[in-house]
Amino acid sequence: MPVRCNVSASAVAHDTSSEVKQAVTAPIIRCNVERDHQALVDYIGSSIPEAPVQWFKDNILPPLPACIRQGLPAILRSLKANGHINKNGRWAVFPVDPSQSSRIEDVVYGPFASVAAAIGEAAANKLPSYPQRVIFKCNPNLVPMSSFRNNRSRPDGYGVYTAHDSYQPQADDSAIHWELVVAPGEKKKKESDSDFNDNVRKILWSFSHIMRDDHRRRFVIGYTIENTNMRLWFCSRKDIIVTKPFNFIQDHATLAHFLLSQMYAKRHELGYDTTIRPPSDVQLRVRNQWDVKVHYDEEEGAGCKRKRTRSQTCKQEITFRTTGLISSIGAKGVRGRGTRVWQGQTLVNGQMQPDSDEMVMKEYWVDSDRMREAEIWRRILEDAVTEEDRELLKRHLLTPLYSGDVVVDGKLDTTDRLRNHATISADDGFKMAPLTRDSRQTNPNYSAIEASQGFGAIPPWLVSPAIPRIVVLDDKSHHRIIFKEKGVTIEHLTTVSLVLHAAMQALNALRTMHKSGWVHRDVSSGNILIVDGVVKISDLEYAKNMNDGSPHSERPGTALFMSIEAGFHEYKFGGGGGVEASDVSVTPLSTFEKLLKGNLYSEDGIEDTTRSWVPAKPSFPTKSPVFRYNPLHDIESIWWLLVYLLLYRPPVIKGDTETRISNQSSFYGRFFTPGHSRRDAFMQVGVFTSHKGHLHPELQPVADTLERIRKLLYNCYVKAEQGDISKINHTVASGVTERLIVELGVIREEYAKEDVKLCPIRVPRRRMDPEPLAAAAVAGASASLDCRRLMGAKWRAPHDEGNEEESLRKCPDRTPVEDETNEKGCTPVEGY
Repeated sequence: MPVRCNVSASAVAHDTSSEVKQAVTAPIIRCNVERDHQALVDYIGSSIPEAPVQWFKDNILPPLPACIRQGLPAILRSLKANGHINKNGRWAVFPVDPSQSSRIEDVVYGPFASVAAAIGEAAANKLPSYPQRVIFKCNPNLVPMSSFRNNRSRPDGYGVYTAHDSYQPQADDSAIHWELVVAPGEKKKKESDSDFNDNVRKILWSFSHIMRDDHRRRFVIGYTIENTNMRLWFCSRKDIIVTKPFNFIQDHATLAHFLLSQMYAKRHELGYDTTIRPPSDVQLRVRNQWDVKVHYDEEEGAGCKRKRTRSQTCKQEITFRTTGLISSIGAKGVRGRGTRVWQGQTLVNGQMQPDSDEMVMKEYWVDSDRMREAEIWRRILEDAVTEEDRELLKRHLLTPLYSGDVVVDGKLDTTDRLRNHATISADDGFKMAPLTRDSRQTNPNYSAIEASQGFGAIPPWLVSPAIPRIVVLDDKSHHRIIFKEKGVTIEHLTTVSLVLHAAMQALNALRTMHKSGWVHRDVSSGNILIVDGVVKISDLEYAKNMNDGSPHSERPGTALFMSIEAGFHEYKFGGGGGVEASDVSVTPLSTFEKLLKGNLYSEDGIEDTTRSWVPAKPSFPTKSPVFRYNPLHDIESIWWLLVYLLLYRPPVIKGDTETRISNQSSFYGRFFTPGHSRRDAFMQVGVFTSHKGHLHPELQPVADTLERIRKLLYNCYVKAEQGDISKINHTVASGVTERLIVELGVIREEYAKEDVKLCPIRVPRRRMDPEPLAAAAVAGASASLDCRRLMGAKWRAPHDEGNEEESLRKCPDRTPVEDETNEKGCTPVEGY
């Protein structure tokens, strides 16, 4: 039975939350539609809020024009007078229930479109001067066209938004695009559990596809029908809500209200973002060319300083014209941040400036009570210990120019506004309903309060589908920020020495942040960028001062690079075991400064200061205290990043064999495949040295260094957690980061003498597989590599011309094209 509970309960004061951000667990599994659909359901949770139909009408559906609302009884009477509703109180085109019909499903529900047309005609007679903007179709055999992906999804029915700027009437509807689709629907003749489950999976998949395919979509409304039972659905970046069922054949008023609310809705009431428009000059309407309004407070930029209430907006606005989509990987999840990154320019007097450098605009949905990224950037600089530290942070952090929350129809665009600021609680007639009717029934003793306190607070690769999950996210605000710099990710570096030096610069920037009391909390391959040879750390939206104990529902971190403790959301190294003082000694400053001279391509030699360590043996406490993210977790993410970059991209060596590459791919799976425990891999002594046969010999020296770093981190964790864990602060990694930079510098010097080229990340992909292999792994797909692709990339690589610096600097200037890659195959920048 469904569980009655208050699903708006507040979370306890944990540093991070129980729910992994959806951007890193987007349920995209290639080449298996059924698994795709089920993965999406599994992520959302086993239960969702079930609303009374009247609540849905009042707070979710677009408001009916007053004349239509007041005249609805007269509209229904005219439908009866014209024979659309028969004497038995049924729609005339549905003389029997669908389950009683012998005809196939497509034919049975075909008349649904004629019912919608009849209702629309009756309303038009009542309000002839008011345009209807949506027409309803029933065409389950038509596959709507998609902008970026080959997708074969076919909703059983949908509305077509005829006022869309790209709408063109078609006799056979063959050119219907997902951009035009509103109110998708799924229908089944029977009411069995399997029919219900299939409808749920498909309607959620339509929502997911619309939200990731159409960058102008803020939310989606839809419906499902099993026999006569119709339910209305709502999906935003925070909420997924379904109504209790009603009989669509006999409850004429509710069906008419739903259909008319779509037909007479304004653009923004259908979920479209009115702040994004194609250029007014028709000749400029090319792919990914959009004019986007960005609101801000200060003319000099860097976003809004003051905290705003729900009704307050930024005072000024600027128009950003996009010239290409850099990344939309973060928008794949049906809920969450919905991050997209664009390149382009701000307009001056409505025109682009030919000689101006391109900038980057990041658009996403941030927790409404969370500090905005530009403000975090300012706070980090203000908290810098010295002026030298402040200048270093300016050098290694992206520079925000303009930022502000999006304003739609004169009001801030927030998820709670999308539901009319209404609460979702048992007091409003809600209950938590099982999302699918299968063996994973909701535990009656499991409430949303338990969910907010950290139940099941584990990374996505350890989530069991048998555990009931109620996912409650914080309300979100639509936000945009423009950065001065445009770069490429660390994944584009093509030699071992360049990767190592980039990691050293990233560690130095993190070291300075940690000195200021801040932790980044989302270090990943997409958040470390290269701009003109200088490493820039991006995506500060999850950065946090360690003195800040405010909770949020969405846990920061990217699955592949998340530290072990951050993944489990608890301390794992506490207990006994001694650590020698020399293991955490501070590196001599002269050596440390020498390592960091110059930009990414400098080659300063250093002395060999390598040491060896013996790891301490920890014991684990029976009950973990409240978990707080600390600098050691950022540093561990850099370690995971290096393991990923070096194992994922085998060296390019003539005469190499597919078997050897396959062995390394298997070794990669030990760390990153969902079926393996990352904790075991990280804590295993000699994890690299015991698998030399699986690792390319050219990578063994750097693997030995990574093993030493792993031991050092392990001992640092044990030492920090031996005493009072609540006293761990921003100084916990003092001296450790410098030591790691020295370790990487020593081995980098060796590789600089005779560098090893890595397999390029720019692997051509088939149209049906638009995700980079890295992105597919992040999204939850299999992390094993395709050896044939790697071999093909390996043999192509020797023909690449130009040095690493030149090719790296040219990459950002390429224009992104279809499938989120540019014409050269350059993968997108995921960070920002």
